[in-house]
Amino acid sequence: MEIRYLPHLINAGKIYVVYWTPRDSFGKSADPTEYLVYLQHGVAFARWFDRPVNWLKLEAMLAGLPHP
Repeated sequence: MEIRYLPHLINAGKIYVVYWTPRDSFGKSADPTEYLVYLQHGVAFARWFDRPVNWLKLEAMLAGLPHP
């Protein structure tokens, strides 16, 4: 039953990662190049996941899983 919420949880996670990356990097002495990679990956995933076709693919995959 809870599996239907997974796309929403992934969406919340992606938002948090994009928020966390610059906040964490400015909060301490960190390698900006390393954090840039995290930020680029987070933004690329956000753009990919925001495409309706990818959301629908995830929902279709989840629908095929056995339900308890």
